[in-house]
Amino acid sequence: MTTTADNHYVQLYNDNVLLLAMQEDSRLKSAVRNESQEGEYEFFNQVGAIGYTTLSGSAGEATQLNTPTHYRRRVGLTAYSINPYLDKRDEVKMGWADPTSAYVRSAAATLNQIFDDTIVTALDGTAYTDKTGSTGTAYDTDNDIAVSGSLTVAHLAQAKKVLDTNEVASEGRYLALNAADLQTLLGDATATSVDYNSVKALVRGEIDTYLGFKFIRSERLGTTGGANKIFFWQQDGVLLSTGKGPSGMFTRIDERADLNYTKQLYTFVMCGATRMEEKRVGRILRTP
Repeated sequence: MTTTADNHYVQLYNDNVLLLAMQEDSRLKSAVRNESQEGEYEFFNQVGAIGYTTLSGSAGEATQLNTPTHYRRRVGLTAYSINPYLDKRDEVKMGWADPTSAYVRSAAATLNQIFDDTIVTALDGTAYTDKTGSTGTAYDTDNDIAVSGSLTVAHLAQAKKVLDTNEVASEGRYLALNAADLQTLLGDATATSVDYNSVKALVRGEIDTYLGFKFIRSERLGTTGGANKIFFWQQDGVLLSTGKGPSGMFTRIDERADLNYTKQLYTFVMCGATRMEEKRVGRILRTP
């Protein structure tokens, strides 16, 4: 149902407009690499493993060159605008409450949701590689873990094993899942008492880290083939880029003389994201 200013008319004792129940922070932005760019497209580089040479011990042995693995990913920016308005009649009906600060906060919440949706799309979307960024690289489904029914501690251990096997750094590991998936962990009858107590604390929000993963709850992760997507990754495996400078992101409040001096609350951002390295990103696909 569409929500309009009419839903926010308040009695005089209210001194503010109540915000809708919505996500007010970016859950995922701090869990990925953050960069900025000026052009429509930007290329970001990452160096992988470098091989080595076993020396024979001979004094005249020729020097061997070891070629490092390079990852080059293209990020394209997409422009977004958030443009709510507040009619003069709505201001009068709202009494002495000034709703503009609440509208700005609401716009900021929407802005952060844009960041999260951009990151989620990049986690298992097509990454564009090579010198010109014209080669599409698909998400590596070998990193998928299929789950039917409840999520268990064993499945979390499998996710850890995927990153461990890929020799991914243990620092900066994250796992994002929705509330329903998190709740099913409490039904894990095979968990030890220590594990179960940790899971209870995790679901209650008393702790946010388990098995080396910092847990992030998000209801924006999506599904595939009827299965809920639960993502796990290492921070350097995903990159979010925003437009550089004041033109890359800004908010403005204006009175529109052409619309009977209606207040316009305008927010603009340009951003894009990419998966930087396939071995650093995986999914648990849970079919309820």
